[in-house]
Amino acid sequence: MNYLVTLEEAVAHLRANIEDNVEIYSKIAQASDIVIDYVTDPERYSWTDETVPPRVKSATLLVLTALWDGEEEPLNHAVRALLRRLRDPSLA
Repeated sequence: MNYLVTLEEAVAHLRANIEDNVEIYSKIAQASDIVIDYVTDPERYSWTDETVPPRVKSATLLVLTALWDGEEEPLNHAVRALLRRLRDPSLA
């Protein structure tokens, strides 16, 4: 599983305490998985935190925030709007 954001990006975005890094890594993995699953079959893209398109990184950070805040639906309208053009048409 490739993470789509780095720990440093996540901590800065969440304004979190660096001591929470185990929990943050878990949320990064979840957010990355949610975004990749929404866009396409995970085998289609092999993005990393260095190669991920900016809109996908932004969407991942939004999902990460939703997970961190305990929201029920992390894949909100803003995330869907960012990812819409990248989504595999067969999944729509």
